[in-house]
Amino acid sequence: MHVAFDLPATPLVASRHQGCLGIDFNAWGLAWAAVDAHGQLLNGTDPVTGKRYALKGDIVLPLRGKSAAQTKHYLRQAIVTLVALAYQHRLAIAIEALDFARKKARLREMPAGYARMLSCLSTAGFVDSLASRCRKVGVALH
Repeated sequence: MHVAFDLPATPLVASRHQGCLGIDFNAWGLAWAAVDAHGQLLNGTDPVTGKRYALKGDIVLPLRGKSAAQTKHYLRQAIVTLVALAYQHRLAIAIEALDFARKKARLREMPAGYARMLSCLSTAGFVDSLASRCRKVGVALH
């Protein structure tokens, strides 16, 4: 038996015209920063203290020595966090072109930490999961 659902598309609540949440891969995990449509770093305000702070941060991914299932879990948790941040601040998500095929071929030339991260990272799976989550919530992905 095959069941298919034709669900209406989730309306976009965040587009790049309001700004973007930029994501960058590093040896230790993901770095993110929120910028406006002109590329200027956005600020947030703490609701309790009223202090302003830059909307940027890191998500540490302890992937070293983890199984494929554990790696997938950590990456999915990071995706949920990033999409929730984008949704909360009404921002699109921008990611770098994640074609590491050439980089993976030159792993011996790279720093050890970065090489380990690349060797256990499924970039295609990350992008697919991120795109799926963005569609589900209504956040544009660039």
